[in-house]
Amino acid sequence: MFSHNTLRYVFLVMLFGGALFQAFAAEYFGLEILTEILILAMLVLALDIVAGFGGMVSLCHGALMGVGAYAFALFSTQFGATPLMAMGAAIAITGVAAWVIGAVCSRSHGIYFIMATLAFGQMAYSYIFEAPLFGGDDGLGASHASTSA
Repeated sequence: MFSHNTLRYVFLVMLFGGALFQAFAAEYFGLEILTEILILAMLVLALDIVAGFGGMVSLCHGALMGVGAYAFALFSTQFGATPLMAMGAAIAITGVAAWVIGAVCSRSHGIYFIMATLAFGQMAYSYIFEAPLFGGDDGLGASHASTSA
């Protein structure tokens, strides 16, 4: 079982201090790596809550992360929203998508829950991969480069 002790707190403070040092001392590449680590850590924490406390294995977390990322990118580039407004819109859209997926998947248990979340994840992947709004397999930058020319 997980317990808090002095060694864990010392290690946590050392990790936080190292990350803080990197945030101020690193150049562009270091900040890019640190940002990616923090984003993926949020994904892992969300999955840990669902799997660890809820006992449910979800294979749709990556799709929900993608919904938020694409919503933020579209609102900030396509609609010209400020980063704060785009973040709020992305959170709202991702919350609605998660609620809909959760409403459907929560009625199943065991392997059926895993397969339902896998199906939603694959549907999101297929839609993003094929949709011209998102640039398909070339990515979001390609869709906006072709529309502006």
